[in-house]
Amino acid sequence: MRLILFFAFILTLLWHGASAAEKPVTLTAELRQTLEALPHLHGRKVKEAGLHGNVVLVSFFASWCPPCNLEFQHLRDAHAAYQKQGLRIVAINYFEDLAGFADGGARLDRFITRHAPWYSVVKGNDALAKKFADVTRIPTVFIFDRQGKQALHFVHRWKARKSNLTMDELHAVLRPLLGLE
Repeated sequence: MRLILFFAFILTLLWHGASAAEKPVTLTAELRQTLEALPHLHGRKVKEAGLHGNVVLVSFFASWCPPCNLEFQHLRDAHAAYQKQGLRIVAINYFEDLAGFADGGARLDRFITRHAPWYSVVKGNDALAKKFADVTRIPTVFIFDRQGKQALHFVHRWKARKSNLTMDELHAVLRPLLGLE
């Protein structure tokens, strides 16, 4: 029964596709404070990371999401390459316990242990997802410039051949924002 509920939820996510709210998100002081107040799961606490005045990458993920595994590798590589130049990453765990598939956090613990992210990982919620253009799919990635203006919004869309940003695409967006080109 749990497996049926799981697949029903996945099909619902896939069917609805991207959010209807495609307006750009701005990383305001209020939104930064909201991120800082989320339950901390791993890595550096958001407040300690210092989002203000830095380039910020925000990623919504779940441990059961196959594309999120590759994305976490890309995020780790981007963090290693650009953290000293002012890149801050916040990974937001969302849809983790979908359709009654809760496991007490064991799957998420394994995911975090496997990827060992050096950046902030927090627990998201529906209210936060609404503030980020009504996130309905994962992975969803936002990149904001140093002033908080949205520079990129990537959503893994239904039936898309592309499930993640490539490292080349991340470099192409991040390098100019960090003043490296």
